[in-house]
Amino acid sequence: LTGRWQTVRRSCTVWLHAMRLAGNYQRATARCLRAQAEIALGDPAAACADLERALPDLETMQPLASLHLAYALAAAGDEVRAAAVIDRYLEDLGGAAPSSTATTMLGLAASSIDAPSLWERCYGFLECERAPLTLVYSTVSVQRVLGRLASRLRRWPAAIEHFDRALAQLRPARAQWELAQTCMDYAEMRRARNH
Repeated sequence: LTGRWQTVRRSCTVWLHAMRLAGNYQRATARCLRAQAEIALGDPAAACADLERALPDLETMQPLASLHLAYALAAAGDEVRAAAVIDRYLEDLGGAAPSSTATTMLGLAASSIDAPSLWERCYGFLECERAPLTLVYSTVSVQRVLGRLASRLRRWPAAIEHFDRALAQLRPARAQWELAQTCMDYAEMRRARNH
């Protein structure tokens, strides 16, 4: 919540070395948390490596972990693999609606790659979401993700409205890292709009 990602990465590394008797699920969870820190610290390649090692052991979390991997791959510049992971997730989902957490992560990953039809689909999923914040290894604002998708779809008034709502929800929540991410995404939207 506070954005102390160096501490998160260090703690997870210590945790992984100390968990001699831990099960695969605990190790995989530590890798997922460390991957979130690695993305935040600008090392998406390390995040991808951690997530790829974690995926086989995350049977109950696998759909969410695979979306997190797609986001890390997109951040690392591998949009082709990111899109393939997202497509596989959507195929496995069939026609069912994803959970609110998975929908948020799906929107975050989709908004990081060049896939207009996917942006539209994710925007439709998230428009119905009632929760203002979801927990995806760290707090993520649903309105920020909607703002990112609206920006990619060039729906400028909607993007502004979503980002303003996100800021209004995040300030009292004291979710400093997500607030900073929202400000960055809002600034990117304004730059894309030449404002």
